[in-house]
Amino acid sequence: MDVRITQKQKNPALKREEIKFEAKESKTTPTRKELREKIAALNGSKPELVIIEKISTRFGSTAIDGTAFAYENEENMKKTELEHLINKSAGIKKGKEEKTKPKENAPAPTKKEEAK
Repeated sequence: MDVRITQKQKNPALKREEIKFEAKESKTTPTRKELREKIAALNGSKPELVIIEKISTRFGSTAIDGTAFAYENEENMKKTELEHLINKSAGIKKGKEEKTKPKENAPAPTKKEEAK
C-alpha cells in the first residue's frame, strides 16, 4: 500500500494538524489502524495521536482518499475527539454483546409484566 499526504493544514485553535491523504495499490481497503501508522510515520508524529476521521473509496477503483487529524498531545485529543472515534482509530472494537447481555441477578418478569 502506497500512502501519500496530499494536503496539510495547521489548526492552532484545536492544536492539531489536519491531513488529507491518498492511498493506492491496495487490494483491500486498509484498516484504520494500518492507515494511522503509515500517516504517523509520514507526518513524524506518534500513531496514538493520529485519528482517522474519514475514509472514502470508489466502486471499481483501488484508490482511497481520507482525512486524518494529528494532535500535539493526548490531552488535546481527548478534549476534542469523541471516545468512540479514538477507539475506532486504534482498532479497538466494543462488542454489542456487552450492551444486550441480561443482568445476572435480575428477577424473571412476571406474567403481568409480560402482558404489558
